[in-house]
Amino acid sequence: MKRTNTNDLIEELSKLAKDLKGFGADERIISEAACRLAKQQKRIRNQRREIEALAKDKKRVDGFVNWLNAEIDKCQNPMSDVLTNRLWALLESRKQLQKLRNGLGEQK
Repeated sequence: MKRTNTNDLIEELSKLAKDLKGFGADERIISEAACRLAKQQKRIRNQRREIEALAKDKKRVDGFVNWLNAEIDKCQNPMSDVLTNRLWALLESRKQLQKLRNGLGEQK
């Protein structure tokens, strides 16, 4: 059996509820089911948008972590005082970004 589109299902339940007016509980139950489906569909849509936004943020953080790793590699060769200070600052930045990335769902 082919699955019905959620919008069509909501619309048909709403129509059925109107057609059953005067029969009491049946109409209220069907109307409530249509309303719940509509609210659930809206929540799912919003959650998908939030997940997409988090995925974009995670990609940006990953890119910055990769840049930091490359900068750290450059600094680790001849260790002058300037490079040592830069290396320390970069290592701290990486640590903070890794904490942020872990908060965005990365498990390492």
